[in-house]
Amino acid sequence: AYMRTEATLLSYDMADRMRANFDGVNAGNYNNLGTTRPANPPSCSTPGNPCSASQIATLDHYQWETDLGNVLPSGRGTVTGNNMIFTITVMWDDLHTGATGTGCSGNPSVDLSCLSISARP
Repeated sequence: AYMRTEATLLSYDMADRMRANFDGVNAGNYNNLGTTRPANPPSCSTPGNPCSASQIATLDHYQWETDLGNVLPSGRGTVTGNNMIFTITVMWDDLHTGATGTGCSGNPSVDLSCLSISARP
């Protein structure tokens, strides 16, 4: 129950990030975020160096994937959709089986546990 609660909070975290960067949503920067954390976050978040909407989306993806990995065992997530409705999915190894699949089949020996929400930014 604890990990499911954390997964829920982290899915809402991404939805809130998207709402805060509506220009990035409109530009399609959140349409297909995969489970791989971006290699290098943008360095634009310092005073005097404001981020563009695209850079904010990349930074959001980097920070979110980092948080998922730090909070949940084998935690990762995806965001898919378009400018109107998005599916935010959080995955983790709930039973510590070593599963790595992202198919959300419900079989814990193959796939990670999944929680998905639909969000409208």
